[in-house]
Amino acid sequence: MNINFNCPICKGRVAQVNSQNLLGLLDSSLYQCLECALMFRTPLPTEEQLSKYYDKVPSKRYGTKQQLKMASNQLKWLTGALVENGLIAEKKFNFIEIGAGEGWLTKTAERSDFILSSLGYEADSKSVEWGKSHLGANLVNEYYNFDQSVEGEDENQKIISLIHVLEHFIDPINFLNCIQRSKTETFLYIEVPNVVYERDFLENDVYSWGASGQHLWSFSPKSLRILFENLGFKVLKLEVVGNKKFWIPITETLKVIRAYDETHQRFRQTGGGNLRIMRSSLKLLLLSTWVAFKNQFRKVNRADLPSIRVLVVNKSDY
Repeated sequence: MNINFNCPICKGRVAQVNSQNLLGLLDSSLYQCLECALMFRTPLPTEEQLSKYYDKVPSKRYGTKQQLKMASNQLKWLTGALVENGLIAEKKFNFIEIGAGEGWLTKTAERSDFILSSLGYEADSKSVEWGKSHLGANLVNEYYNFDQSVEGEDENQKIISLIHVLEHFIDPINFLNCIQRSKTETFLYIEVPNVVYERDFLENDVYSWGASGQHLWSFSPKSLRILFENLGFKVLKLEVVGNKKFWIPITETLKVIRAYDETHQRFRQTGGGNLRIMRSSLKLLLLSTWVAFKNQFRKVNRADLPSIRVLVVNKSDY
């Protein structure tokens, strides 16, 4: 297949991984850069299409222990990164979380000595209502307005946090360019899935109802460094975290589903009854039983998701 474009981050060569009817919205293909390992989809839905899609998707809630653990780990990492760069001693920050969900990190950050104020922006009204009533989190049900923020900026430094949000953006590069317009030092704290471990999952999930389609981008440490440096950010800390085995149970289950689909398709084409179909059916039965058995002993949860955490600052003269 002829591909007449390059990686949007490093301009390297790309290879097509698969195609699917993305989220039931449009036919799209998944590509991976052969240089920086970035994975991305094209073409992409419009903002309006995505907004309607997410309106119909139920909010996903994890257990309280998982949520508290994730928020605690994320704030601990941020605090450590700031301390390592000598940024906490005499400074306080306004903490702004974009895509705050129910506000677990927003509320946790509020209790930190170096946080002057903590506010979360979340488009899902149900998550905002739950976070306000159950956590007392300071949340607003809207998108963060960059133009209004730039015009009305005060002298306080900001930390803008995006935890598993950037991979859902149609244009993350444009989003980061908006942050560069800030007149004061703005620290950006981002956590995204690590493509090194997410790749197999993305490759095997070719179904419109699959969850992987919500990830329009999947980053590697190398691609993130290139992206931030090209845009003029200074990378203060970048670290890989999580359990590399997290995606294995989901990926193996997807492989069973694909094997079932292939067997079912052959059955429909031949009418069944031949030796090849019988062998495929037996192989599928054994595979599904084996995967189900192994998955019983794989103890991973959302807090184990293999991710990349990065803290950058928008000022080139920092």
